[in-house]
Amino acid sequence: MKALIELVLIVVVVGLAYLGYTVMQAYAPEPPPKEAVVKISYVEVMRAEAQQHPLVVEAEGRVVAPAQLTLTPEISGRLIEVSPALQAGAVVPGGTLVARIDDADVKIALASARANVAAAEASVALEESRAEVAIADWRELNTGTPPALVARTAEQALARAQVQVARVAVQQAELQLARTELRMPFDARVVMEQAEVGQRVDPMTVLATFERPGELEAHVALELSELGLLGLDPRGAGAGELPIELTARIGTELRTWQAQGVRTLSDLSPTNPVITLVADITVPEGSIPPPAGLFVEAHITGREVQAFALPSSAVGLDGRVLVMHTDPESAEHTVHWVQLDPLHPTTEWTFIATGGPLAEGDQVVTQPPSVIVDGMTVQLLEGTE
Repeated sequence: MKALIELVLIVVVVGLAYLGYTVMQAYAPEPPPKEAVVKISYVEVMRAEAQQHPLVVEAEGRVVAPAQLTLTPEISGRLIEVSPALQAGAVVPGGTLVARIDDADVKIALASARANVAAAEASVALEESRAEVAIADWRELNTGTPPALVARTAEQALARAQVQVARVAVQQAELQLARTELRMPFDARVVMEQAEVGQRVDPMTVLATFERPGELEAHVALELSELGLLGLDPRGAGAGELPIELTARIGTELRTWQAQGVRTLSDLSPTNPVITLVADITVPEGSIPPPAGLFVEAHITGREVQAFALPSSAVGLDGRVLVMHTDPESAEHTVHWVQLDPLHPTTEWTFIATGGPLAEGDQVVTQPPSVIVDGMTVQLLEGTE
């Protein structure tokens, strides 16, 4: 019974305490509301000004040697000599004897042809003598001009023709003898060689491949949209006025070469969605030319347009820019997104055509804040517009 009384007292005390706490909460004054902390972003801006800007297209290309020829013999035979100068990568002067074919058979043919010339000339002399005797006999009995049959005109003509045939055979044998020596037609750099002494060759055998040093082209891949920026015709015309700068890093050194557009190759196909721009590379005397096969970066200067030039950091991947507006009364700065259609982006600059939502004098945020709300209030960094 005593335990029950103690339990009832405990329940009454807890109930009275909860009731008192509730009454105090009901009549207690409300605490003042907390003020929201507003974080102000600081921005830098630039004034949009439309000017004439040359469009620069950045692309990639490869250096090629346009005059690449193969060295093949014009007669069949066995190689009896190969010049040590015929080595891949070596520059061989024009006129250098690089290989020799066994000429024994050709010399025999030449000697035979010369003997045939002597025999044919002897035949001519014999026919002329026969004609003189025949004419003398005829004039003992006749007067006037002896007939062609007596003068052996046809026989003499045939003998003289046989002399000409024999002389042509001599010329052919001499030409074959000259062709046993293979010489460089001009100063050339050997790209590939596969000639060995003792090798049997014929007119289909490729002994070496070489290119003329100093004559280099750059083949640059361009998209169709970039052709429009450069004002190029995909059918091949109109590339002759394009200045191009080629750069490539060789080791730790960044090298630069100048080139001039020549033509475009119409090589579009389902597997090749680009157009190739061909440019002649200019290598000043004393300078190091780019090696054939080198991959280069091409900076192509195209036509000029009236456009806004904005830092590429100011333009989002979706083409939007942040434009700041200033209230003339409160001088408060707010920012708003503006959707643009970039004319041409580069590494540093993005060109925006005039006539769109961006107007002359608009203040463009050059480096948008990481957190942006359209219409948010911002402040200018000291020293900016």
